[in-house]
Amino acid sequence: MTITGHHIHGSRGFLQADQNRLAAVYNEVFAYADPIRDTGVGVGGGEPRFYTYVSDQRALERAYRANYAEKFRRFYEGDQSLWEGEGAQYASQSNADFVLALYLMRVTNNNAVQVDRLFRMSGLMRSKWDRKVNKNETYGQRTIKRALEIRLKSN
Repeated sequence: MTITGHHIHGSRGFLQADQNRLAAVYNEVFAYADPIRDTGVGVGGGEPRFYTYVSDQRALERAYRANYAEKFRRFYEGDQSLWEGEGAQYASQSNADFVLALYLMRVTNNNAVQVDRLFRMSGLMRSKWDRKVNKNETYGQRTIKRALEIRLKSN
């Protein structure tokens, strides 16, 4: 889509907010599922935003076909050699948790609830994920929130 500021003869002379139609076109072109509205609940509140929902299966398929698929597989399966032993690339499992959350953000179109669900099915899942880090959030919620902040800054 290109927006020039010039309108086609006979069309409306104004822009109308219509995220649902735009998301429907996106879904048709890219063959994903239905657009949903995220009110920000569970991610620290904020302005509602739209994104395209991708099923868990489709998200994982996307990750396993991506150019980073081998690395994703190692994270998702909980390969401890990523942070332990000779040649470890990460300082700790917590670093690996964050990287996996970033990968999951990418393939779920930044859906924090879905990232939490998929992370819980991964080999990195551990009891620390649900441990409170302050009175308002768990380690998992904080990790997802930070990953989302990074993703939104990069978009």
